[in-house]
Amino acid sequence: MTKELRRLSIVMLVMFLGLFGATSFIQGINASELQANPYNKRAIYDSYEVQRGTIFAGSEVIASSVRSDDVYSWMRSYPDAEMWAPITGYINPVLVSRTGLEQSMNAALSGTGSSQFLARIERIVSGQPPRGSDVLTTIDPDVQRVAFEELGDYQGAVIAMEPDTGRILAMATSPSYDTNLLASHDSASVTAEYDRLVADPTKPLYNRAIGGDLDPPGSTFKLVVASAALASGEFTPESTFDNPATWTLPGTSTDIHNFDRGTCGKGKTVTLATALRLSCNIPMAQLAVALGDDAIRAEAEKFGFNATFEMPLTSTPSVYPPVLNEPQTALSG
Repeated sequence: MTKELRRLSIVMLVMFLGLFGATSFIQGINASELQANPYNKRAIYDSYEVQRGTIFAGSEVIASSVRSDDVYSWMRSYPDAEMWAPITGYINPVLVSRTGLEQSMNAALSGTGSSQFLARIERIVSGQPPRGSDVLTTIDPDVQRVAFEELGDYQGAVIAMEPDTGRILAMATSPSYDTNLLASHDSASVTAEYDRLVADPTKPLYNRAIGGDLDPPGSTFKLVVASAALASGEFTPESTFDNPATWTLPGTSTDIHNFDRGTCGKGKTVTLATALRLSCNIPMAQLAVALGDDAIRAEAEKFGFNATFEMPLTSTPSVYPPVLNEPQTALSG
């Protein structure tokens, strides 16, 4: 063999090994990541060849598949779509996207999860058509309906949890949107609806309960400040604070007031218990300054601030800033 042929053989061998390694990585190690990628058109097309699993809240169906007369074979249907939108999300081959449980539980719903391998083999052997697995949520339909209806035209969100177990019983957000309009296979109509929702300044596509542009906690954060005070051992529910109708933030000329611009109840002083019960800004601001931002941050992180979690929907972390000056710390109260 000439020197040139040996060089060519080595080059060809290296190229073959490189190709073999790349395909092995893609088909083996990276297969799950590629399958979960919402921009993987092949995975989306494949997922429409089978009947996706049904999503349940209790015994109530909140997402199911119906026969479609186009190339995708199946189309998703969402009863009471606006009420369930922050939970189910949607899946659409035209937009090449999926959200909510349709995204986070896609492997199970499409029947492609590793835990469903034996079920797939059984269906092949028995001649049954392929089908995805059903998903049962912890949502209580009655609680969800009450939460959604009470939100009405307000912008906001409601989450109801079972304290002992952490089970989420309701997750409602407003404004919401009709997931059926985004599940359509009509390219023109679904694109127009998606563009309209994206342009809507109220951002209905955001799940205000756990993601998107998070709303400030407002006076609910007073609970965290009060908890930090009690945990410090330096304050009790009967600890007292000055009770003016106006208070100037430390080091500034900015005045703050209670919600009614009056004092926090009667008297020259007010207890922590009363300040918390009446949700008064001034005594809680004084308390926040006395505690300092480090103590409040540490307590806030016990409540889940600065951390994300999956349920299996992924939450956007609520943030307590790393550094606050005295006026900012006062306002956190």
